[in-house]
Amino acid sequence: MVSFSPASSGPAGGGERVLILCGHGGDCLDPAVAAGADGLLLKEADHEEVRFAVRSVLAGGFFVSPSVAGRLATRCRQGWALEDRRTGGWEALTPREREVLHYVAEGFRNREIADLLVVSEKTVEKHRANFMAKLGLHSAAEVRAFAQRQGLPLRLRDHLVEKG
Repeated sequence: MVSFSPASSGPAGGGERVLILCGHGGDCLDPAVAAGADGLLLKEADHEEVRFAVRSVLAGGFFVSPSVAGRLATRCRQGWALEDRRTGGWEALTPREREVLHYVAEGFRNREIADLLVVSEKTVEKHRANFMAKLGLHSAAEVRAFAQRQGLPLRLRDHLVEKG
C-alpha cells in the first residue's frame, strides 16, 4: 500500500490519498475497495501506468488498473442487480407471501405454516418459492435477515404458544 499526501494539503490526515499495490491477478480488489482505497494498481504495471495512477490519485481521482476494471464493473453490476431485487421487494410481495415470509423468518416449518393458514403444504411451498425468487433470497437465514431489515417483529411463535 502506498499512502501519500498532496504537497498542497499540508500534513497527512486532511488530504491523504491511498493507492494499493496489488499482486498478480488483482485478488485484493474487494478488500481495497472496502477499505476505501483511492486506487488499485497491479504490481506488474509498467512505468507509464504507475505514473498515470499516482497523478490520477493525487489529483483527487480514482484509479483502477485496466486489467482489474472489468472485474470491478462486473461486481458493481451484480451489486446493483441485487439491490434492485431487494429495493422495494417488500412492496412487490402479495399479502400472503408477506405472511408466509414472516412465519419462515420466525422459524416455522412449511407444515406448521400450512396448518396456521389452513392451506396445503404445497401452497406454502409455492408462496415461499415466489417470495424468495422475488427477493433473491436462498435460505431461511437470509429470510430472517431480510425480515429484520424490514423491521418485522419476530415474536410470532411466542405469541402463538401463549394463545395455544
